[in-house]
Amino acid sequence: STFVRRAWPYRPASNRQEFPPPNVVGALTLLNSLTALNLSYVLDAQNPLAAAMDQKANDRINFPIDTVVSGRGDCDDLSVLCCSLLEAVHIRTAFAIGNGHVLFLFDSGVTTADLPDTPFDPKTVIEYDGRVWIPIEATDLSRAGANFASAWAASWRRRESILAGEMQIVEVKNAWKKYVPMNQVTTQEMQTELKVAYRRWRSNGLAEKIEADLKGLRTLFRENLATQINQIAQTETDYFGRLHATGLLYARSGLYDPAKATFAKALFQSDRIPAVPAAREQLAKQETPPDTIAILLTNLGICLALGANTNSELMAASAFTELALEHFPEEAKDERGELMLRLALTCRLRGDLSNEKQWQSRAIASDQSLASVYESLIESDGSVAGP
Repeated sequence: STFVRRAWPYRPASNRQEFPPPNVVGALTLLNSLTALNLSYVLDAQNPLAAAMDQKANDRINFPIDTVVSGRGDCDDLSVLCCSLLEAVHIRTAFAIGNGHVLFLFDSGVTTADLPDTPFDPKTVIEYDGRVWIPIEATDLSRAGANFASAWAASWRRRESILAGEMQIVEVKNAWKKYVPMNQVTTQEMQTELKVAYRRWRSNGLAEKIEADLKGLRTLFRENLATQINQIAQTETDYFGRLHATGLLYARSGLYDPAKATFAKALFQSDRIPAVPAAREQLAKQETPPDTIAILLTNLGICLALGANTNSELMAASAFTELALEHFPEEAKDERGELMLRLALTCRLRGDLSNEKQWQSRAIASDQSLASVYESLIESDGSVAGP
């Protein structure tokens, strides 16, 4: 749709390995962009969709374009508009239909099996059909000052009703199998009205709003790990062990920025990562055991690779992984071979196929069994931290 084409360029860069997942970043972008239309919420006095719990009930629901043109809608209209936008970028959506109200959900991209390993608070999401769904109160998006996070929070009070079956979940794609989607004919008059409607779209400051909302979510997710971090602080008495365990917790949760900052603090006494020459100089002056430095540098390199959104970040990942290799002794063949494979994969990610081949060859020369390991990595998703 025109709106999606307008809004999508505001989507912040995000790595598919990073948290929050791409589905959440995409939904955050589109829904925050929707608030820039200054839509108004109006009550539906006649037969809301929420009452349509059987086939005999009737309701009138606006096409998404009608809601945009009119600038207003009830909970049904706003939910339909939101779902249409997310479905346009291949994010699965569903309605939660109850007595007198409708809200919608979207697939976060996380499976229910993986939920315990994420920084999601289970009390804020819905587990359905083997996936983790995020509920959204569409009417909140019509409120001044609203954003993705506030619309998500506004839905939490309905969560128990959804889980109890008091609100019926209807996935949009399943509904399409039963009720063929209708294509609205857009007249020239409607196109003119749509252009007028888009004049209400205030894109000034939208990029900053989206970035601020995403930053707020990352802060929330980081705080959701506070209990586990406190447990680490109580059980890990060693300074490096405590920082290492904390960094790993962040990394396994997909929060690579705090993970990198934590590993950097352990290595350089600062959460800022220096350039490799300066890093090598700092590490040479320290009395930290080489094996500790090697492990911390390895994890820093992995986080740099998995959280990379630019080629320069991937180059930094390669450089710090090579630096880690310098600190592993020659007799540590397993560790050195694994690092070389990680370097090969990082080179592959940034399109440096010549260096990929060189690191792959060096790794296999040290241990022939690594050839099958590398093949299994390539056959998976190519993750640097793969199996």
